Amino acid sequence: MLDKWSRKQNNLFNRYLRVKDGLSIDEAKSELVDTQEIWIKLYEILYRSGFPVSEYSRIENIRIISDRDNIYLVIDIFSNRHIVIDFVNKKSLSEAEIATRISSNDILNFIGEGSFSFEVINDEAVNDFIDLYMENREVYDKGPCLTYEINKGKDKGYFSMDLATQQIGLSFVSGEKVNYFFFQGDTVDGMSGDCDRRVAVNINDRINNILIPYSVVDRYKAYKDSMKLKKVKE
Repeated sequence: MLDKWSRKQNNLFNRYLRVKDGLSIDEAKSELVDTQEIWIKLYEILYRSGFPVSEYSRIENIRIISDRDNIYLVIDIFSNRHIVIDFVNKKSLSEAEIATRISSNDILNFIGEGSFSFEVINDEAVNDFIDLYMENREVYDKGPCLTYEINKGKDKGYFSMDLATQQIGLSFVSGEKVNYFFFQGDTVDGMSGDCDRRVAVNINDRINNILIPYSVVDRYKAYKDSMKLKKVKE
């Protein structure tokens, strides 16, 4: 018999399988190829920017922040590393420069609490980041992952797809309990928490039976042509 937490995870996963109208994971990936290319361009700039990259250098967010009399482009990298660009003067700011421009409270407001570091990048990358962001803001503002949430009472399931790598993920949350399933391709490669092996096997065998609603996929599509039309009208 499954323990209570494993049953909850199994029940949440089975709720995904009830959806009968939508796109398969492979079909969703095909629909999001344009979006993937836009995110890959962001990584290409990061790799030639002078930022100390590693296999863990995942872009978690890119956003515009207005602070007092200035505007900043903030790029959040995994492990609380950040690039802060003076949007007006097109300059990458060091930690010392940020401290003189932005109060510690304001930094916490848009970076978050905890330990963090700021990296300076070269001038060419600064201009490339600004130009690429402005050209594709509608894509970047939606975040780097497609997320498809499903609920059962207070328990939640989150199917995710990294828009740059198209790597999928699946997590379950119930109160303080969290379990994240890691995938290698479409095969379960590990998990962060506890789960009965039978549930993990069920997920592994049936993950490709999930259908993602059209509305979820549409939200993350690039729609390049419509964006260009919108810019012309403006």
